[in-house]
Amino acid sequence: MIARDNATREQLNHAARQHLKTHRLLPVDGELIGDREWAPGDRVIARRNNPALDIDNGTTASITAIARNGQHVLITTDAGRTLVLDRAYVHEHLQHAYATTAHSSQGATVRDAIIVGRPEDFTREWAYTALSRAQGHTTIHLFADRGPAPLHSPPPAQATATPDRPRRP
Repeated sequence: MIARDNATREQLNHAARQHLKTHRLLPVDGELIGDREWAPGDRVIARRNNPALDIDNGTTASITAIARNGQHVLITTDAGRTLVLDRAYVHEHLQHAYATTAHSSQGATVRDAIIVGRPEDFTREWAYTALSRAQGHTTIHLFADRGPAPLHSPPPAQATATPDRPRRP
């Protein structure tokens, strides 16, 4: 999922985790580190280089284990490396990675993408970056109101585009 701003990204990450918990794809009770809950299976992204931990900003991974009391978190990066992150790094520099912003996803290629935004979000530059990430399907969830994206209900409009099919309203 790709959002325009960090507030929407956070809401999408929260909604994704709730969905995964409901369907028992994540443990119901995770480990609270700082103000975030973490669990084995969570998708994460690093937000700061740390040579001592051998992790770079933008590294994406999955949590494979959490030590008792959250003192250490074991991750497996998308490149296949296993890393141990200390509690301080997790608290300060790790984020859930079910949703990201277009800025953060720039340069990434994904199989399918879900783009979430309001009409005014779709500037030429932002829309190009967000809409050009997928090799397969791109789904747009367009919210017409100016408040936070209503994640508790279905989107009022949805458009789908694929490389073989023109976009339809």
